[in-house]
Amino acid sequence: MDTIRSVLKRGQRTVSGVVGARGASSLISKRSVASESVCREVHGDYVLKPVPGEASKYYLSFSKDKMESLKELSFIDFTKDNVVNKGEFLLSMESAKTMFDFMSPATLKIIKRNKKFADRPSEDVLKELKEDPELDENYLMVVELQ
Repeated sequence: MDTIRSVLKRGQRTVSGVVGARGASSLISKRSVASESVCREVHGDYVLKPVPGEASKYYLSFSKDKMESLKELSFIDFTKDNVVNKGEFLLSMESAKTMFDFMSPATLKIIKRNKKFADRPSEDVLKELKEDPELDENYLMVVELQ
């Protein structure tokens, strides 16, 4: 079981709960219909957003708070595994000549990695990630909760 906090934008209320992989989508199902922008913060470092038209698939991104705590980004390296258990290595990022390892916030099946970041991203692309990590095209990977 993983704790997931749903953040419904545009002044809507926050819903918290402990859910398993099958119950994750039911946590916000009624409110997500009414909101154009729904995201879930997972353990403070990541944000999950539903992939439009793809049941049970989510964009995994860094949270704005996490990116604000880092300095200039210069490198990202993703795990080669397609299934990652909670607490296992997910990716590394270099910030100000220091490498940071990020662990998986939940057991995830990785459907795809964002090529924008997986294929030697330019300084401009990394700057964009740092400035607005929750932007739709700045997702790190598409995942399914297991």
